[in-house]
Amino acid sequence: MAKQYPQSDGAPGAYYYLGLLTLNRAGAPADLDDALAQFTRVQNLYPKSEWVPKALQASGLVHRKAGRFAEAVDLSRRVSLEYPSSEAAPAAQFQIGHALAVM
Repeated sequence: MAKQYPQSDGAPGAYYYLGLLTLNRAGAPADLDDALAQFTRVQNLYPKSEWVPKALQASGLVHRKAGRFAEAVDLSRRVSLEYPSSEAAPAAQFQIGHALAVM
């Protein structure tokens, strides 16, 4: 849907969920890169979308799973600072704590 109708209201969510599906089945570093690309697409193509905080938080999760803890903390802090009342903010706070604990 997102590729066929990139201007539709559902496109950012479609890219977000595609990223989640890719992340959940990730068995190789390339899968993590693919998931990150979907979340980055949401941020770049739809910067004013309500999906951006979720995409940022999910990007942080990708970095955490890849062992890039500093990047995970940076993205999660961005969610906390720029979108403090978003649905993604509590998960971002948890992610910060988890990443800092294993650094």
